[in-house]
Amino acid sequence: MKRGRRFRENGGLRLLPKGVAVAIKDCAFSVFSRQAANILSDTAIPTCEVNAVSLFVLVSGTNPSATISLEGAPEKGGNYLAIPRASQAAVTSSQIIEFSAPAAWSKVRIASISGTFGGGQGFTIIATPFVSPGPISVTAVVG
Repeated sequence: MKRGRRFRENGGLRLLPKGVAVAIKDCAFSVFSRQAANILSDTAIPTCEVNAVSLFVLVSGTNPSATISLEGAPEKGGNYLAIPRASQAAVTSSQIIEFSAPAAWSKVRIASISGTFGGGQGFTIIATPFVSPGPISVTAVVG
């Protein structure tokens, strides 16, 4: 029998060589805390070894609404551009949103924010990069 660690892939088990690490889920990143204005996050999420990001969105306030989207760049300090099909409009309640993350680095944008936010109210977002069982991410560099 071969030696190594078992890793579930596409519904079956695959044997990995001994010493190979596989990260199914990465660390969580606090992106926004009670954000009540349109902004691109300062926090860059490393997505080079994963292909998706899960956003845990907590919403508080009176009649809150916002568009939450993911933007990507090939470098941490690069120019972040919108990722196609990585946007959720009219987020009005707490929820989990999952987006494909085809770039090496990702940031979250809050736009079209509306509602009344008192002290300590707004949108709180925690991002967790992970390996999705779907298509493998592809990084495209336009230049």
